Amino acid sequence: MKLKPIALLLLFVLPPLFCAEEQSQKEKELDVITYGLDSDIVALLGTLVSEKRYDYTPEILALSKDAKTTAVKEAVIRYFTAAQDTGLADQALSVAADPYDEPNSTVLLVLKYIGAIKLTAAVPSVRALFDRETNEYFDAACDALAAIGGEEDAQFLADFFDRDDLAAPQRQSLMRALGKLKADSTLDKLSEIADNEDESITIRSSAVAAIGDLGHKDSESLLLRLYNNPNSLFRAAIVGALANFDTADSRSLIQQAIRDENYRVRLAAVEAAKKLKLTDAMPFLLARAKNDPEASIKYAAYDAIAALGTQEGADFLISILADSKSSDTALVRAAAALLSDDTASRSRSAAIDAITELARKVVKDDRRKPLRYALGRELAKHGDPGLAEICRLYLASGDVSTKGTGLDMFATGKFDSARPDVQAIADDEKAGANRQKARRILGLE
Repeated sequence: MKLKPIALLLLFVLPPLFCAEEQSQKEKELDVITYGLDSDIVALLGTLVSEKRYDYTPEILALSKDAKTTAVKEAVIRYFTAAQDTGLADQALSVAADPYDEPNSTVLLVLKYIGAIKLTAAVPSVRALFDRETNEYFDAACDALAAIGGEEDAQFLADFFDRDDLAAPQRQSLMRALGKLKADSTLDKLSEIADNEDESITIRSSAVAAIGDLGHKDSESLLLRLYNNPNSLFRAAIVGALANFDTADSRSLIQQAIRDENYRVRLAAVEAAKKLKLTDAMPFLLARAKNDPEASIKYAAYDAIAALGTQEGADFLISILADSKSSDTALVRAAAALLSDDTASRSRSAAIDAITELARKVVKDDRRKPLRYALGRELAKHGDPGLAEICRLYLASGDVSTKGTGLDMFATGKFDSARPDVQAIADDEKAGANRQKARRILGLE
């Protein structure tokens, strides 16, 4: 059968059109960066940051030099901060040295950028901000100096703490910065603050946390002595600090704190037990996981139990997945705990089997879509080869969101068995946004 002339024409014309459509996503984004309205540029940069896509850094750097509006300038700063790219270093140094002509919001973003890229050349300018009569940059300057400073800067902050004109939030910011700097020279000052009963409990708690971060063995006795305090915020801070001291005394206190009457203290103790991998605390952790009235502590106990890497702990978490009475949140949190790197290899296979069985049920049951989505989002954080079957189950779903979550799983795990499924979505012209996502994951755009 001969093709009519119009059919021959379509054969030659349509393929280039399809190719143009496939390539248009990147071209469209570049067009927005180069020629778009400010609102479109800001929206696109926000999308790139949320998706962790930093493909257009040279173009966005060129954009920053011509940007006239505050909205675009700040969107660019947020982009380079998220990318931890040094392309704006010179501009940041200029703003930090002379912030007076810039909006406060821009200066605050620049200080965050300075910290993100560890721009140590900005130290003198950041320190100068502390001498301003107004304090609009104080918290941000503390955070920036904590990221880029050294011993001398820590001493500068410790000395600054003694000023009489500081508000409580400013003193709190100073304590937080001192904790991050971890300067040995400030230990005596921090100990003095922690032991001062006339000081606010919030400031004392921050000092305790900073002492814990320093981890000097001589500080342990002070922390143990201070624990006998009626304030729960202070006790919780001490428990968290003691997690940096792997001694019999600290381990014993942390274990007992798991059953403290106050939820803050219990939560801090559970997290400390996880950090120190206190296997002796397993009975206490199981009790919290089963019976604690605070959901946050129950689920923190799941993570701590998994961190201990015992068969007993894995069996308990797997039992939650098999229990028809478990809440959706409990199911997702148990699955997440079992997929942590701490789960013993001998238990991992059984854990994957239990998670796969749960996924089979929820993928087919539209009444459980919330659980399906939440479980999928959690599984997409892990690239364990054993999750390939679950990825394929999600990709095969007729539900758009479920299929999209399956693509997220594949993007993390790159499962060979699921690649044909992803390719099929990439080739499906009716797959909409999922088609674009599949093509991007496969490197076709």
